[in-house]
Amino acid sequence: MGRMPLWDRRSGGSILVVCTVVIIALFSMCPVLAREPLRLAILSSEEVQNSGISDLLTVQMQELENVELVERDLLRKVADELTLSMMLGAEHTENRRNVGALLKADMLVILSAEKADGREPTLRITIGDCSNGARLRVGWVPFEKKNLDANCRQLKEITQQTLDHFETGVKQIIGVSHFISRDLVHDYNHLQTGYARLLQSALSSLPGVAVIEVEEARSIARENELAGDGKIDRVVPLFVEGEFRTKKGGSQEQVTVHLKIRISDNAATAKEIERQDVALNQVAAFLTNDVAREILVLSKSSDIKLLDTEKQLEVLTRNADEFARVGDWRHSTELREAAVLLKPDCVEQRFKLIEEYWEARKNPAGWRLSLESTSDNQWQLSFEHLEYMIFNRMVKMGQAVGLSGKAFARLPPLAKPYKRGFLLTAYPRILDLEPSKTEPGQQQSERQAWYSLLVRQVESARWGSCPTQEDLELYLQLHDTLPNDMGPAYTFILFLQDHAKPGWRDDSRVRHSYWCSPGHDDYFSEEDFLDFTTALSRSIKPLSSLCGRYALLFHKYHFRRARLEPVDSLLDQVKSLANEVKDHKFSIYLSSPFCKKEECLYHEIRSLQAQIEQAISEQAEDTHTTSEERTTVE
Repeated sequence: MGRMPLWDRRSGGSILVVCTVVIIALFSMCPVLAREPLRLAILSSEEVQNSGISDLLTVQMQELENVELVERDLLRKVADELTLSMMLGAEHTENRRNVGALLKADMLVILSAEKADGREPTLRITIGDCSNGARLRVGWVPFEKKNLDANCRQLKEITQQTLDHFETGVKQIIGVSHFISRDLVHDYNHLQTGYARLLQSALSSLPGVAVIEVEEARSIARENELAGDGKIDRVVPLFVEGEFRTKKGGSQEQVTVHLKIRISDNAATAKEIERQDVALNQVAAFLTNDVAREILVLSKSSDIKLLDTEKQLEVLTRNADEFARVGDWRHSTELREAAVLLKPDCVEQRFKLIEEYWEARKNPAGWRLSLESTSDNQWQLSFEHLEYMIFNRMVKMGQAVGLSGKAFARLPPLAKPYKRGFLLTAYPRILDLEPSKTEPGQQQSERQAWYSLLVRQVESARWGSCPTQEDLELYLQLHDTLPNDMGPAYTFILFLQDHAKPGWRDDSRVRHSYWCSPGHDDYFSEEDFLDFTTALSRSIKPLSSLCGRYALLFHKYHFRRARLEPVDSLLDQVKSLANEVKDHKFSIYLSSPFCKKEECLYHEIRSLQAQIEQAISEQAEDTHTTSEERTTVE
């Protein structure tokens, strides 16, 4: 054959190039062309169906790419055979698989309305995989019947996120149980859920990986075993169980953790990971990087690319916000606790934790656990987060006072030691923080709020119980921590007045004012109170000394009046005390509803002086009248 002409070679080359491009294009399109649409079945409870939201969602779901919705006629035919409540739980994997087979569906979207603990109803969306029955996503959105379109957009977004994550199917199922604490004390019990949440978040960041409850994973494993080896594309679940023990050092930074993690496939242990003396602040990185990678390698996952810390933090907080929107404080706080383990200086999440623990105590039933439970020590965690921010100066003075009020709210008796410790150590440090604003008088206002809250906390030291002698001792200790220029809180003056009157223990108004119910016998005695005021009067702190001396004079006056004894000897002492208070330049005074704020304690002393002068006048008149009557008789 002769040499090909130039123009033939050029055209032949062009034909070859064109053919190559077409073949490459066809091959690149093959997966798209070959992939059948995913069949999605939308199932709704009767209440959701009647609201019209399922019909509206069905219309919006038709906009999803490569998704085919199960026909309504088929849904109606099997509706009578469905018991929706038997498809929502972790143990209902077989039911979800059977319904999926009945509907010829690849995935189920189950909508139900939940209403509990007096809250507004919420919409629960459960997305289940029909090949193995795993719940790929469980989410909640507010059930706003007047704004169904917004509800549908949220539900559609959750569905789209799930479809994107499992675009190529469920490649691996992993069950992560709560870690077990081997500590003898409960100081770090919250890490049991925190460590599990961190690991779950890291593993679920990989596409195709379903991280589900251990009970659910075991149910899938049992069904796989019953199905036998002939089952096609069987996904064998992995189980991750962990335990830890802490070892305390001289400070929080020196605490170390001994970790054991066991990874198994329900039949045999695939690997055990043990690490000793991991610094407490390094455990999060160890779990989300080293341990997560080992688990994914064992699961034969390909292209392992774990999220960095910031991305993991974003996922945790986004999921926490989702739970918080519907008032599920238990799950929202678990996720936020994991977030601050991952990034301890995340102030926003610590703020939200204190707020949400406060919300949980406002409605204890919503927590679904007893406030008295040692393991459910959310009140302790509130104090710990607040302490962390105060000691690390991550919060302003006014913010710290406001958060302290929420940390103190509705505490059970079990929390009293933590509250006492916080008041004695962390609370005084708030005065060293910067004011929330730079405006004139802002610091004075916030210091005023600080002292007012302090007084209220000692007076109602135990929610639903009486102040005790121990609480009086706490008062003395706290007054020793006050700045020398701190002025008197009016609530403290009222506290002194209420208890300086003889017979106050029988006064129902006093008992009611200090949360002391009838039948409680642990209220401090009158003798205890006199010992307290005497010690207060001898304090080197100006505020403590003046308040204590005032309370003693107040008591002597009412004691003598009750016994009809002369009170004239008290007048000079009261006048002298009034002059001392008037001459003392306190930088902070708390307002009284009866006087100008700068005259608070002074006003009360002058009021006592007026009462004494009136009593002396009355006693003089009585003496004069008695004398005249005696003269008349004579």
